[in-house]
Amino acid sequence: MGRPSATSAAVLACAVLACALAGCGGADRPAPSATVRTAPAQAADSLLLGQAEISGIVGKPLTVRGEFRKPDDENSHSRPGYCEAVSGAGRSAALGTAWTAYHELAFDENVTEQSQREHYANGLGVDEAVVSYPEAASAAAAQRTVAEAARRCAGQTVVIDYDGVPQSQWELALVGLDPMSTSWESRQVNSTWTCSTISKRREAVLVHVMVCWSASTRDAAAKIMDRILEDRA
Repeated sequence: MGRPSATSAAVLACAVLACALAGCGGADRPAPSATVRTAPAQAADSLLLGQAEISGIVGKPLTVRGEFRKPDDENSHSRPGYCEAVSGAGRSAALGTAWTAYHELAFDENVTEQSQREHYANGLGVDEAVVSYPEAASAAAAQRTVAEAARRCAGQTVVIDYDGVPQSQWELALVGLDPMSTSWESRQVNSTWTCSTISKRREAVLVHVMVCWSASTRDAAAKIMDRILEDRA
């Protein structure tokens, strides 16, 4: 979910993970303590799917809109606030502060200079993020935060503010929930624009996939998640 463009739908926010995260790659996290066991570097890098693979799954030629190393949600918030973890506007609310590596790729069907500058999906958009934690317990805590927010916010209308200005309203529906995975669908009010999101944990890694388009994208989101986790089943 996220901020609509001047002509249509919505931003891919970042948990999001929402992530729409252009311009956030320059800020670095503090180096983890030498006494902390960090997740493998692969967890936040090579697990992500590339442009050709993502395009093949969704059946449309997509272009990379951005690559990010931390969430960029300082200027966007949701109402009610307890829905931020699943609103796409506040992925930091879902991730917590214990993560040690973050890698996100955003793809759009029709990337333009404006869509890159204003961080919105212009046509079908895909957002994938892999987040590493020092141990499985920290990743599990983050996943519980997502699950609780999805359960609490199901059936509600969430307002997304950007720079303090209301930008869009979304109706949230819980699709699936178990100890390792949470999935939900967000439909923009008075629009067919829909974002299907999955958050899933494997050991000390949290994976977030969001696919947005003018129709349901549940199948595409599930296929992307399955492909990412093929080697970590």
